[in-house]
Amino acid sequence: MTQNARDDVVARLRGLLAAGGLPPRAVQLAERLAHRLTSPIRIAVLGMPGAGKTTLCNVIAGAQLVPPGTPLPTTEFRYGEARELTVTLGDGSRRVFDGHDFSAALALTPSFIEIRAPQPMLQRIGLLEVVTDSSPAEIRAAARWAARRSEMTIWATENFDTQQQTIWTKLPDSMKDHAFLVLTKTDTHPDDIRRNLGVLHEKLAMEHYLQLFPVAASRALSLIGYEAENADAMKITGCQVLLDTLNESLDKGLQADIDGALLFLSRYENVAPAAPLPEAEPEQPPPPAIDDASITAKQHDDDPFDFSGGELSGFDLGDDGNEPADSAAPPAESGARAALALIRSGAETMLTGIADNPDATAPVLDCCVETVEALGPHAEGNAALEETVLQAADYLLLLQLEQNPQAAEDAVTALLQIKRDFETALAA
Repeated sequence: MTQNARDDVVARLRGLLAAGGLPPRAVQLAERLAHRLTSPIRIAVLGMPGAGKTTLCNVIAGAQLVPPGTPLPTTEFRYGEARELTVTLGDGSRRVFDGHDFSAALALTPSFIEIRAPQPMLQRIGLLEVVTDSSPAEIRAAARWAARRSEMTIWATENFDTQQQTIWTKLPDSMKDHAFLVLTKTDTHPDDIRRNLGVLHEKLAMEHYLQLFPVAASRALSLIGYEAENADAMKITGCQVLLDTLNESLDKGLQADIDGALLFLSRYENVAPAAPLPEAEPEQPPPPAIDDASITAKQHDDDPFDFSGGELSGFDLGDDGNEPADSAAPPAESGARAALALIRSGAETMLTGIADNPDATAPVLDCCVETVEALGPHAEGNAALEETVLQAADYLLLLQLEQNPQAAEDAVTALLQIKRDFETALAA
């Protein structure tokens, strides 16, 4: 039912895009909503060397895609109509191999491998197996890299010892929002696992894991393809519960995305295209300079949106906020000045939150939404500004549903555009 609803919503989004007439920001959001609804959820699989990450990926994918003992680099499992390997070499070049010829692929000493296979589960998810040595520093660095490329996290482990617990506490908070702890080898030392389960449950109650799964991954993998006649044995491995829970989480996430898209459609479907906002006259003085490069997040893949690097530290607020009050200013000008003060205040709040918390997506989105909602009264009397604030408020509410770094970046960009519009109104 959810899949049918998704297909219907995607068709409506694409129809709305094809019809034209949406504001530019709405076009961007509609495209992203459609992409999100049609793209698999990526799950990062982390853990110490030898924890059984590859075996677990095989089980989740539903086939032994990687032979036992294959020394993989960091690897992504994705859906494909045919079996195929794409390797990325140290110089950035790529080679594609038909089939799964790991010996030929690994002979090139790749730094990354993409495995494609026609497995139904891979139409719903992509698995990003992150391979590191046992150095806590390297694991944390790799986890930060993976956090920007995944929506869910699995930590695969034999025992989740003190060292791993310490590493976990220092990982990005964004990785802990949708996380699973999987004990992969419960059949190799079951007595130790049973003794430790109670302690682990108590510890995890104070951590950010959604659920703890003791599984016998190797045993489950040997049953793949024979599940019908070995249903009870598959349940005993614990992997069936894990797979059922993953599918349930995917369904909930898909429904949330559908709800966000329906909210967007309710705003823009069957609504006449908005008239374009008037452009500033050429002879008008430009607004105060704003260095967008220091504000907007970098667009390359290495660092899509990292507030901790201080990208917003160059936020040019236009003035220091201490200009003398002009009692003779007309109402529209007073409203514009008050609006600029609100935007400055919002920017300062964001800067403070970002400095204290690198995982600033939620506070940035909240601050942008609250700031724009407060601008409405200050735009009264200027039809163009009123329309700008109305469209921005709708847009930011939709961005807030996404709760991801790209949405936060777009929200900050929208706030800056509103600042320019109010500055133009003051300069007119």
